[in-house]
Amino acid sequence: MVERFLAKEEVAGSNPVSRSKMNDVIYGALAIPYKIDSSETKFLLLKHVKGYWTFPGGGMDEGDNTLEETLTRELKEEIGLNVNKEALINTGLINHFVYDNVKPERAGKKGETHFYLLKLTGSENLGSWDKIVDHGWFTRQEIINLLPYKDEREIFSKAVTNS
Repeated sequence: MVERFLAKEEVAGSNPVSRSKMNDVIYGALAIPYKIDSSETKFLLLKHVKGYWTFPGGGMDEGDNTLEETLTRELKEEIGLNVNKEALINTGLINHFVYDNVKPERAGKKGETHFYLLKLTGSENLGSWDKIVDHGWFTRQEIINLLPYKDEREIFSKAVTNS
């Protein structure tokens, strides 16, 4: 499962998207944080103030030069977690989409979200909760039931089953 994917870390490589490559696309990055609890893998999911469940992460800001910088900043803002960029494992999976009305300021614009795995111990002190009203550690099937978008469910499944 996730552990098998980690062996392919070098294959995925670093992400080529940087601030200099941005144009009309809104680039973003999401982490799929996971822990192994009593031989069962659990994944961290956050409930946004707008009511949907999501992985931590978000879009590139002016000061971000790479997607890894975006993701480390977002992890700090959303859940108070300081993560070294080297801890992020690029899955090579990308979601290309057009924003819906959940984020009206982005509605109709193209988006490109890159997914990363992040192994946690489960003992991390999570805090901050910027724009987050709830969170939980869930099984693979629970995550699939909670994620609102089909493409994100499919990418999650690929990332954690190494297909």
